[in-house]
Amino acid sequence: MYDRRHLYDSPDDYFAFGDSVMVLSPSAALIICEQAATNGRVIARIEGGYWQESNRFQPRIDMIWDGADPPVSADAAHANNLLAAGFIQAHAPPLSAFVFTSSPLTGWPQRVPSGAL
Repeated sequence: MYDRRHLYDSPDDYFAFGDSVMVLSPSAALIICEQAATNGRVIARIEGGYWQESNRFQPRIDMIWDGADPPVSADAAHANNLLAAGFIQAHAPPLSAFVFTSSPLTGWPQRVPSGAL
């Protein structure tokens, strides 16, 4: 089980827990962007903010990046995820933490018609 009061610095944790809402360091976030398409994920949103000494994430409402809306091909997901990495590189520092929303390449599970997979 992941801990919401922990700043994760390993991309392995993100992929192990699935589409978890976990706070990621800039280095982990960049690696996730590079590996997400290979792991069948497309980055749909990134929220940037600051990791506080009190072990809390303080989001910046003006630091939101919106990506592709799946379903998308693996190539389109990879291109999208590289744009996501560019957002992180452009804003870290000063931002010290990021929260991702990602989806399977096939689309959001709640939006895939029954029997389509």
